[in-house]
Amino acid sequence: MITNKKITLLCIIILFLLACDTMHQNQWMEDIKELEEKPGVTVPSSVPREWDATDFSYDLMNFFEGKESKKGRLGFRETPDGNGEFGYAEKARIFW
Repeated sequence: MITNKKITLLCIIILFLLACDTMHQNQWMEDIKELEEKPGVTVPSSVPREWDATDFSYDLMNFFEGKESKKGRLGFRETPDGNGEFGYAEKARIFW
C-alpha cells in the first residue's frame, strides 16, 4: 500500500537525484571546457530550475576516505552555469 509517507520519501529522493545531476552536469561542463578550451559550454536541460534541491546542487560530496577530491579544480569557485559556487562536503549529508 502506498502511503503519504512513502510518496514524500520518493519525492525527497527525486529532488536529491536532481541536485546530484546538477553537480554532475557542472563537472562535465568543466571537463568539456578543459578539453576543448572553449568557454561558455552549456548543458541543455528540460527540468525546471525550481525543482532543483539547491542545497546540494553544487556540492561535491566525499564518499571516500581522505580528502583528495577536495584538492581538485571544482573547489570553491563559481560554477560554469553561473548559478552558484562549487562546494565540498567532507561527509555526505542527509537530504531530509
